[in-house]
Amino acid sequence: MRLNSWVERVRTSLFLLPTTAVFAAIAAGLATVALDRRLDPEQVKNLVDRCFDRLATDVNEFGGRVDKIIGDAMVALFGAPVAHEDDAERAVRAALRMHQTLSTEADAIGAALQLRIGVNTGEVLVGAMHAAGSVTAMGDV
Repeated sequence: MRLNSWVERVRTSLFLLPTTAVFAAIAAGLATVALDRRLDPEQVKNLVDRCFDRLATDVNEFGGRVDKIIGDAMVALFGAPVAHEDDAERAVRAALRMHQTLSTEADAIGAALQLRIGVNTGEVLVGAMHAAGSVTAMGDV
């Protein structure tokens, strides 16, 4: 089934799926304050976008999908909409790669950025959030 047709089905249905979620947040502490003072807000936003673009690539390469990005945090899902027998392992491998990726990016921009990551597996309800007009997952992960 193509992803677009799956999304259309989800807009009108709910699915209970075993899913592994990866929660990742960029942390910098005082480095963020120093970075903010050296750069204007547009430059900081562009750097954060650059980091999340690379982190999203890591997620996609391991078969996951980015569910949402809020501020300096990302939620990625493995097992919804496409399930694999080894989704939990894929999520952990993606998380390890994400650490390497952010370390490389931090060196490139000269900032002491770190990535804090949590990985959890459980059943989630996948469906449409009508107010937001998007598909997301909710549940015990």
